[in-house]
Amino acid sequence: MIESSRSQALLGKTLGTCRIERILGQGGMGVVFLAQQQRPMRYVAIKVLLPDVSMNAQVQQHYLARFRREADVIATLEHMNIVPIYGYDEQDGMAYLVMPYLQGGSLYDILAQRGSLSLEETIKYMHQVAQALDYAHAHGVIHRDLKPANFLFHSDGRLLLSDFGIAHIVQDSMSTQEAPLTSVGMLPGTPHFMAPEMLRGEQFDYRIDLYALGVILYQLLSGQLPFDGATPFVIMNKHLQEQPPSLHQLRPFLPLEVDTVIQRALAKNPTDRFSSAIAMIEALSTASSSSVQEINFDAPTILPFQTMPAVAAPAASTPPRDATTVKSSISQRSQSRIRQGKKPLLAEERKLVTILSVGVDSTSLFEETPDPEDVRAFIRQYHTHIQQVISHYEGTIEQLADDTALAIFGLPQILGDEATRACAAALALQQATSNDRESFLLQIGIATGEIVVTNNSSSTKYDVQGEVVKIATRLQQAADVEEILVDERTAQVAQTLYTFGEAHAIKLKGRKQSLRSLPLTGMQQSRQIDRPALVGRKQDLLQLELLKERVLEEQRPHLVSIVAPAGIGKSRLLEEFLSRLDTSEGFQFATATCLPYGQSLPYRPLHTLLTELLDGDIDRQKILDAFTRSGHTYEDATRLTEHILTTLDTEQEESTDRERMFSAWRMLIESLAREAPHIIIFEDLHWASDGLLNLVEHLMHPRTQAPLLVLALSRPELLERRPNWGGGQKNFLMLNLEPLSNVQTRELVRRLMPSLSPEMCQRIAARSGGNPFFAIELVRTMAEQGNNGENVEMDILPDTVHAAILARLDRLSPQERSIVQVASVAGHSFHATMLQAILSDLSPDEITVALDELLARNVIEPAEKGEYGLRHTLIRDVAYGTLSRADRIRFHAAIVNWAEPLATEHPDEYMELFAYHYREASLLARQSAVPLELPFDLNRALRPWRRRDRGSWLDLDFSE
Repeated sequence: MIESSRSQALLGKTLGTCRIERILGQGGMGVVFLAQQQRPMRYVAIKVLLPDVSMNAQVQQHYLARFRREADVIATLEHMNIVPIYGYDEQDGMAYLVMPYLQGGSLYDILAQRGSLSLEETIKYMHQVAQALDYAHAHGVIHRDLKPANFLFHSDGRLLLSDFGIAHIVQDSMSTQEAPLTSVGMLPGTPHFMAPEMLRGEQFDYRIDLYALGVILYQLLSGQLPFDGATPFVIMNKHLQEQPPSLHQLRPFLPLEVDTVIQRALAKNPTDRFSSAIAMIEALSTASSSSVQEINFDAPTILPFQTMPAVAAPAASTPPRDATTVKSSISQRSQSRIRQGKKPLLAEERKLVTILSVGVDSTSLFEETPDPEDVRAFIRQYHTHIQQVISHYEGTIEQLADDTALAIFGLPQILGDEATRACAAALALQQATSNDRESFLLQIGIATGEIVVTNNSSSTKYDVQGEVVKIATRLQQAADVEEILVDERTAQVAQTLYTFGEAHAIKLKGRKQSLRSLPLTGMQQSRQIDRPALVGRKQDLLQLELLKERVLEEQRPHLVSIVAPAGIGKSRLLEEFLSRLDTSEGFQFATATCLPYGQSLPYRPLHTLLTELLDGDIDRQKILDAFTRSGHTYEDATRLTEHILTTLDTEQEESTDRERMFSAWRMLIESLAREAPHIIIFEDLHWASDGLLNLVEHLMHPRTQAPLLVLALSRPELLERRPNWGGGQKNFLMLNLEPLSNVQTRELVRRLMPSLSPEMCQRIAARSGGNPFFAIELVRTMAEQGNNGENVEMDILPDTVHAAILARLDRLSPQERSIVQVASVAGHSFHATMLQAILSDLSPDEITVALDELLARNVIEPAEKGEYGLRHTLIRDVAYGTLSRADRIRFHAAIVNWAEPLATEHPDEYMELFAYHYREASLLARQSAVPLELPFDLNRALRPWRRRDRGSWLDLDFSE
């Protein structure tokens, strides 16, 4: 508590030319602050050493002297992979170091996001680390605290070693002067990464760093630590007594030779280890030759997610996100998405994706023939820009060449907004590069369409093929410098959020028809969307209006969760409710929108919320005034304001200050709501971090006494994560929106397009399955085609609807997804025994569990005689569309094999099913080059059936 007070007291103070703004991290003997340096003007990280106040003066002076000497040594370590020191000084009895403020995240962040790394990535990263380590060792410096959190990414893609020497001096002085080696909190390093000789108290040398590097290699490749335990003492004992679990057994795809390298790196005896870090990594590279053909050590480094706004890069006056010391953790949301993002069971799938192709005009930067090193530096910087922006918007980089890149939005998982994310990424990329000191002149093309994805089970890479890739590339080539060209499909989907210029035609090689393209010019300043009248939500609307009256009457907060799948009408209900509010009631509004991407900061949505609460900008004085107006002292208001601002940039959901931050937010909103009733809206809360969900619930604390209505819109996935969401709270209401009835959907369609016949309204209602968004999009597509319903093809599927359903399918587990795909081939209904015969890789128990999950998710519904059926025809159509032609043939043929004995025994019941799937398999086989072994001659098999005069369609000729 004393150390925390000393740290807090430094906020706002100036050390040298640096004004301290906030705490980035805190350890036992020092604190890291974010500071703004005045000369030169930049953000820096300052490490301030704060010795324990209980130390006697002699020990403190000894500690300070050691730190001075070590700082001099570190300052001499001039290496491209070591964090440099800008300056060292002492002020008011404190020694401090001024260092770069690195924003690229750490290796720990990547582990937290992905669990483990590929062998190729590990070698690329660790080669940089090894060069830095050997350089430091050659200069007599031992790190002593190597761990993934101390490997930081520079904005240019380099991996840098940090925290050299600090722990070494701190712990040496303490261990010799005050405490035994094993005192809690006084271990000279981190127990998971400490060499046995250190734990035994023996003399040690640079090889303790090589041991730690071996631990890190093991962790990167396996996703777990070689030695772990409940307490430091258990971990230490394992380092001393046990051998690590076989890496090859944990990851069988890794060559045995790799396991041998790791075992040598973790040898208990220092003399048995490698002679240098480079020797270790070179041995690892050699061992990997059976799985990695070539390791390019100069290849660009893929950075973890950056915090970026929707379109533009952060302004220069905005402090960048910290990734220097604060560790990230995988939230339940992230773990869920990692689980859902597993590759499907099928080898090939068709997907609707958006492709972004980008090229750079490198010649514009060089007036004459450039030096090769300048070109390489330029390309690295360009690659860094691409990787940061694309990964932020959850895209996958498919190709990254010298001056071109190709990104896919929709792999590995479709979120439903691929086209809009690609547009946002293109604008952000354009803005980020134009703000750069040496501007990149970009040409960008974006196209939406279907691809065939081949899944490689032994790799994280995908083989992608499709015409849309060529279209995106052609658009990029046709774009002028600093222009973004998109195809019509992309513009159609993204037009509610983005503005586009005049369309013009582009000739495609090998095509008779030209391609219509539109330049992407920016974001819509306001969303002008024609909304149809609200249909079928009178009861839900009434509940919201009654609850609003209670909030005003009781002067207490209430939380309403509006839960429904995508497209059912959550936002439309909210709009209608807000439009009916009486202005005399004086309600103020603020909104926080949770996104499925770019949320490396768990409380990032609060940034927009706070901006709206404060009427336009985040101003410290405005927050202070709000607290003081509600009766807080200036000191309390200052403390609470600091908690509010700290929340916006914290990376840890389980922060030690979490309760204080939550209380500060509750009191701020309560203070504002006492001045005027407030409605706080959380959109897409299913994407929120666990910490943000806890904060939303905390707003309903019994101590809150103010007219506050919190409206939380989410999909059912929220209840999968939080089954007891809102449980036990008296001031909580959940509205579960159901699909519209057939009558309600027909009424909606009739209001949208009065010229449609009752029969056509019924067909659209049946096809949309009660989803108003689907119905609206179907009608809109018909209207755009100039169709009044006459001779309309009802198999039209707007990309917006297609993407929404694909996103729902992608959230299923691989087992559930495969069942839905088989069901889409089966047609009207299917039986569990059919699934067991076709999906032989799944056990009966796995199929039963998956069926139960699909029932709970309302994807399937029970049918007669123990059968099941897909709930909506659109789900069937989209799921069938994900199958490659080969898999369609395979599934149809598998159903034929399953149905053949049944059709023989019960022809009246099964022969039509048997013949239908035989016909489909035959027709598909004739249309493709896929060989197909059919069980027998269908014409001969159908003769008895035809003699019964059943079904004229059976008179088709199935002969070759």
